[in-house]
Parts: sequence; C-alpha cells; structure tokens
Amino acid sequence: MAKLARSSIESYQVGDGKAGCVAPSLLPHIVSSCVQVTADPVHAQTNARSSYVSSWLSLLRTHEVLGDNRVKFASQLSDMADELAVLGKEVDKSRKATKDLGARLEKGLQEQEGLVDKVRSSPFSTSSSFSAVS
Repeated sequence: MAKLARSSIESYQVGDGKAGCVAPSLLPHIVSSCVQVTADPVHAQTNARSSYVSSWLSLLRTHEVLGDNRVKFASQLSDMADELAVLGKEVDKSRKATKDLGARLEKGLQEQEGLVDKVRSSPFSTSSSFSAVS
C-alpha cells in the first residue's frame, strides 16, 4: 500500500523532481486514490460489515470530504488574493492619476490667477500714467 501511494505521488511530481513537489491541483486525486487504496483491502477482508469497518470507512469518507473542502477553500483564497492584488494595483494607478491631474489643475489655476492679477494691475497703472500726462 505504501509502495502504491509512493508511486502515485512520484508519478504526479512536477517542477524539479524533488519529493513533495506536487501540483496543488492534483492533490485531491492523490488523496482520493490513497483513500481508495486504504479502504479496499479493509472492505475485501471482511464480508460482514462490522462496526469497526463501518466506522473506518465512514472516517475515510469524512477525511476525504475534509480534504476536498480544504483544497476548495485554498483555491478560493488564492483567487481572492489575486483579485485583491489586481484591485490594489488599479487603486494605486487611479490614485496616481488623480494626484497628477490635481497638480496639473493647481498649476493652471495659479497661472490664471497670476494673469488676473496682472490684468487687474495693468489698468490702474495705465490710468495713473494717463492722469500724469494730462
């Protein structure tokens, strides 16, 4: 049984071939095959289902369901983390764009205020020069 489990894990290895480097998407398949390998000999040895065998098989089914749920949960967490990372990047881009736009508009406002002050001061200096000439 240990040989079969080891061979199934080795056949699903990815990456650099080191032990324990198994693709996360293949874990449910490996776990369920290990559960089947463990459950079949127990069931085959006894024709009459004793309370121990029933309990053992129930435990294996529960263990398999828990493993599947954990894999689904991990997948959902990974998806949410990816979505949050994308959202964070978008918010950062938007914040930078808004900051640049604000700086540009502030600069334009200061230029316009400078022109208004120049125009306001211009007629007064012109009228005073006319009054001096007349």
